[in-house]
Amino acid sequence: MESGKIHMVNRSKEASAITGILISITFQIGLFVFSFRKESEIFWIYYVYILLGLYYLIVLGW
Repeated sequence: MESGKIHMVNRSKEASAITGILISITFQIGLFVFSFRKESEIFWIYYVYILLGLYYLIVLGW
């Protein structure tokens, strides 16, 4: 039982680290694209949905 609990804790730490890395990469890509298209506000709406979708996919999939 103890090893199972420790494994679950380690796994959640890995999941949060991977989630943070992917979200930061997506955020940097979004800022890079936004520097080229400053007029598109619709892009930001889709960008937020993509970030939320990535977060929920990773958290629920882990």
